[in-house]
Amino acid sequence: MFDREAETVEAAVLSAIADVRKAGYQVERIEEGDDVDLAAMAERLGKSRQEIQDLVDGVVGPGDFPLSISGYKTKWSWREVTTWLVAAGLAEPVVAETARVIAVVDAALLYHAAKRRFPALMEAIEDLIR
Repeated sequence: MFDREAETVEAAVLSAIADVRKAGYQVERIEEGDDVDLAAMAERLGKSRQEIQDLVDGVVGPGDFPLSISGYKTKWSWREVTTWLVAAGLAEPVVAETARVIAVVDAALLYHAAKRRFPALMEAIEDLIR
C-alpha cells in the first residue's frame, strides 16, 4: 500500500507510476489481483475478520453481500465488495473509486506487459476481438 496526495485517485496512481518509470523501472501491476479473502478485506478496511464475516453472513449491515467468486465463500471481488460497502453507507466513495481505478490500470499494465513478452500471440488475440 502507498499513500499519495493528489486531486483524484487517477492522478495519484498515474503519478506514482510515472515516478517509478523515471527511476528506471517498469511497472507491470499495482496489486496482486482483485480477489480478496476475509483477512485481506479486514486488513484493507481496518476491521477484524469477525466483523467482515458478520457482514458476509448478514449478521450486521444491510445484507445481500456480494457473492463469492470462488463458490466456497473464500474469495470475493474487491471491486464488488467496495461498491457494496459504499452503497450500504459503510465506506466512503473513494474506497470503491480506488478499487475501480486500480483494476483498470492493472488491466492496462498487464496488457502492455503481455504485448512486450508475447507480441505474436497478442496480435492474434487482438485480431480475434476486433
